[in-house]
Amino acid sequence: QLRRHHLLVMDKPLNLLRRTNEPSSREVELTAHGRALANSQDPSNILETVLSEVRFASIPWCSEDRAERYREFDVPVYEAMKRVLVASDSYVDRDEFDFFVSRVRSLGEVDWAVDAIGMYRQLSTEQQTALRGEVKDRIHGEKAYANWRDVGLHTFSLFSLGTSMVRDGTLLRLTNNWTAVHAGEGPQAKAAVPEL
Repeated sequence: QLRRHHLLVMDKPLNLLRRTNEPSSREVELTAHGRALANSQDPSNILETVLSEVRFASIPWCSEDRAERYREFDVPVYEAMKRVLVASDSYVDRDEFDFFVSRVRSLGEVDWAVDAIGMYRQLSTEQQTALRGEVKDRIHGEKAYANWRDVGLHTFSLFSLGTSMVRDGTLLRLTNNWTAVHAGEGPQAKAAVPEL
C-alpha cells in the first residue's frame, strides 16, 4: 500500500517508476533509477542523483499539460535551490521560497532570487507580514491559498530525500548548516515565520 502522494512523486518528478498503462496507477514498473534505489545500501546518494536531474517544467519530469502551462520554465530545480542556499546563509524559509525561489525560470534568474531574499530579510516584521497579506489577497479562496502554501513544504521534504539539503520545520537548510545549527556550533538562523 502506497499513499497516492508518494506514488505520484515516485512517478513524476523522481522517475523512479513508470505507469505501464497511463493514466492508471494500477500497474507500475521500476525505472533504472528505481531499480538502483531498490538495490542500494545508500539510497540518499541515488536520490541525490535523481533530484539533480529534475528540470521544471520539462518532460519527462512532469506531465505534458504542465510542461505546456509552464513552458517559460526550464530550470534544474535542485541545482538552482543549492545555489540560492549557498548565497543566502545556507537556509531559506517557506516565504522566501514561495515569493522568490519558486519563480526562478532558469539558472540565470538565481541571482535575482538571492537579491530578493536579501532585501526581504531587511524588512521589518510588520513589512514582511504586509507582504504576506498582499500575496494572500491575490489568491482567490482559502483552499487555493492553503494548497499553494503547502507546495513549498512538500518541495522542502522532496529535496530532503537527497544529501545536500534538510527540511527543518518551515526552513530548508544545506546539510552542513543544519548540522551546525543543531549541534550548537553555528549561528542560529532566524526563527521560522509564524503561519497567518
